[in-house]
Amino acid sequence: MNPKILIPIVLGTCLIFHGCAIAPPKIQDSDPDIQSAADVIMARRVQLPKGFKSYWIIINGGETYTSSFGKDGETPNLDCVVSGIREVISEATIIYPSEFWKYVEEDIEFLPLSHLLEDRNSDINKLLALDYVIIVNHQKEINCLMTEMLLQGSTDCSSHETVNATVVDMNSKHVIEKSQITYEDKWGFGHALIIPIWTSKHPAETCKLAGQHAAESILRSQPTNKAPRIAVVAGANNFMDVKFLRNPVIYTYCRDADSGRADAQTSLGDIYFYGLHDIRKDFAQAYAWYSLAANNGNARAAYQLKNVEKELSPEQLNEAQRRQHQWEPGQCERNLRKDSQPNNE
Repeated sequence: MNPKILIPIVLGTCLIFHGCAIAPPKIQDSDPDIQSAADVIMARRVQLPKGFKSYWIIINGGETYTSSFGKDGETPNLDCVVSGIREVISEATIIYPSEFWKYVEEDIEFLPLSHLLEDRNSDINKLLALDYVIIVNHQKEINCLMTEMLLQGSTDCSSHETVNATVVDMNSKHVIEKSQITYEDKWGFGHALIIPIWTSKHPAETCKLAGQHAAESILRSQPTNKAPRIAVVAGANNFMDVKFLRNPVIYTYCRDADSGRADAQTSLGDIYFYGLHDIRKDFAQAYAWYSLAANNGNARAAYQLKNVEKELSPEQLNEAQRRQHQWEPGQCERNLRKDSQPNNE
């Protein structure tokens, strides 16, 4: 087909059938008067939430997470951020994550920014002679709904891309910029009587844009320094909701439990049963984790189930069994984000 004819058909389908996003990325800066380092955590590796898939008779759906920095658990590649920084400050000396984390103990996966700014961690700054640290997190959430019937069907997808960036002046030990860049997009595929219909995707260079925006804030704060030393590191997933990441023990249990390890599932049952690590007691949740661990062959979890049952009413037991049956990979992380509150009991 002639491309001059195909392009209007594709664009028309995009607008009528799906309504594709064409708006530019949105940038939102925080109020400088309320910025702090309290909610910012650096991560040694890429951290992504677990997605899920759901299946019905003719409709399938799913949610997946990706990052421009790499796959979950990988060492982050921040070249896209660095390219944005160099477009604004071409002579900057960049300290990459691999160099930065050499000066942090190997068993530490997460480093709160507040700890980096404390005197006990001043050696990192002295050895690297840092002027600034830029902590960046990139996450893209993709949701798809697939409907398939005889001779016709469609796949409809949407994505929400978020980049959080925090810029820290290591000389004054203050956060000078905190921003969030978001971008939404839609695309899809449909067919009727084996006649395909495509809609287009509109990629956005949000990662590079975050680097540019961070570098501009550095120039505003110190315009005379044309060659600053800048460490660029990845941030933990979701700056404002990572309290449980401050405790690496809980985080390790969480990820291991989601991968099916019975010992970690038992440990999470203990956390919810006894209310450990600032996680509020939840006997129903404890029962769910103990049940999963017992089904995976953990004898102590099977014994603990009897103790938990004594604490549950018939209604609560039904709720506990419902949670167990509805468990999906990634459930641990979602529950911890909800339940990371001080235990007032």
